[in-house]
Amino acid sequence: MVLRVPIGAIEMWRKVFVTSPESSLQVVGDERLSAGECVLDTNVGRVELGVSAQLEEIERGFFDLMEQRPA
Repeated sequence: MVLRVPIGAIEMWRKVFVTSPESSLQVVGDERLSAGECVLDTNVGRVELGVSAQLEEIERGFFDLMEQRPA
């Protein structure tokens, strides 16, 4: 697993998640991410974490519900 975080936050996230040398999680910096964002890549998929990604998902959910609403 790879957790991509803003470059300035690498050490903070490593202290939180990488507690042993055998840890299966790698924390790497990604210059495309801004503060408060991170992306978790695994062999079964990818999750974008952060306020903007979550708000976009909520917005999509509202529009999906509006399309299902009877006229």
